[in-house]
Amino acid sequence: MTTETKVPDAAIQGRLLSCRQVQEMLGVSIATIFRLIKNKKDPLPSVKIGRMLKFPLDKVLWWIDKHAST
Repeated sequence: MTTETKVPDAAIQGRLLSCRQVQEMLGVSIATIFRLIKNKKDPLPSVKIGRMLKFPLDKVLWWIDKHAST
């Protein structure tokens, strides 16, 4: 089974993703995003810049690929 991940246009240029963009990519709620970040064993990769939470595109895609195969 092949799953296709929709990558936001801004992310293609190498920018960090917002919570909203990751939410749209994964198709889950914001609350679920925060639960995935807090997962002790295998957290969703994120970076805190000041008060903002951002997600490196390459690491998020790697994380999605890792979880899609399990």
